[in-house]
Amino acid sequence: MTVRASAKPSSSNITVTLKRLVALLEEDEMDEYGILQPGQSAFKLAMRLVVDAYEAMGDRFPKASASTD
Repeated sequence: MTVRASAKPSSSNITVTLKRLVALLEEDEMDEYGILQPGQSAFKLAMRLVVDAYEAMGDRFPKASASTD
């Protein structure tokens, strides 16, 4: 799984989305509402799906939010 290298600024939609996914791994494991961190398999699947979507959509890829809900 790789993201194409490009000269796009670091605030591109794919970069924002990937940073939001990675940020989930930095959350506390749980809070009073439930699990905050994704499991490793869920994280890998989400990353693969986002990268595949980006490869298919290119510049039309929108910023996305990430959560474990």
